[in-house]
Amino acid sequence: MKDLVNEKTRRKAFGQLLAKYQQQIYFFIRHQGLDHEDTDEVTQDVFLTIYRNVSALKLLDELDWIIYGFAAEACKKYFKLKPLEEWLPTMTAHLKQKGFSFKNIAFRLELPLKEVKYAYHTFLSKQTAVQNA
Repeated sequence: MKDLVNEKTRRKAFGQLLAKYQQQIYFFIRHQGLDHEDTDEVTQDVFLTIYRNVSALKLLDELDWIIYGFAAEACKKYFKLKPLEEWLPTMTAHLKQKGFSFKNIAFRLELPLKEVKYAYHTFLSKQTAVQNA
């Protein structure tokens, strides 16, 4: 995806990026509990942020993490008025499923590592309770 930083190839590369990630990011955000309209808006904001900042992005090898990181940040902004325990466990679980470490999640969301781990284990406990019911 080095074509993203090249002015001449940016539009085409961004189109490819959208084709690859837009649906994934939509469903990631939707699984955080947003309705369809809000999910569309937040998804659009994520890709607009990426497009506007693509020249400043580093580590294009870690494009998955960059994109999901922006999505996680956008959700955090959306949920800023809600308590962490209402949204953090689900988000952490989805990011862990994508292979991201607790350390990366905590860094990206600007939260203590301990809090992120606790949220994940809370999610797992709730899932186990539902399965055993």
